[in-house]
Amino acid sequence: MPRLSRFLLAAPFLFAPALLAQTAESVPIYRWVATPCENWGCAIAALAAANGDPYVIVLPSKSTERPWVVLRRVLAGVMVYPQDDTYVVEYFSAIGEASARFASVDSARYPILVTTVDGGMIVICLRNPQQSPRRRAVAH
Repeated sequence: MPRLSRFLLAAPFLFAPALLAQTAESVPIYRWVATPCENWGCAIAALAAANGDPYVIVLPSKSTERPWVVLRRVLAGVMVYPQDDTYVVEYFSAIGEASARFASVDSARYPILVTTVDGGMIVICLRNPQQSPRRRAVAH
């Protein structure tokens, strides 16, 4: 029995250096940023500048003033975000939450639901609905 008690007393001192040598690494936090584009040239230029980055996506929108959205994933806190906060980007890890949010957004805000490369779901919509009147599909 005395050997066991000596071992139990010595064990913390034997394993302490290994425990102290471990370092805690935090997982980087990413954020999705949406930038509006007024024409296809702007959108394709952003995609070309990404040089094949899988975390840069160009999406069409129903907005007549900004018909293209460039969506990119950036490291949170590293980038200065664009001054034009036209779009709201919300990230979800589950399809149920994302689809519920998508369904709750007013159609005048032109919501978009996207599945991303990292497995998440994103809901993008205009921050403020467009002020322009709707055009009729058929003229009278």
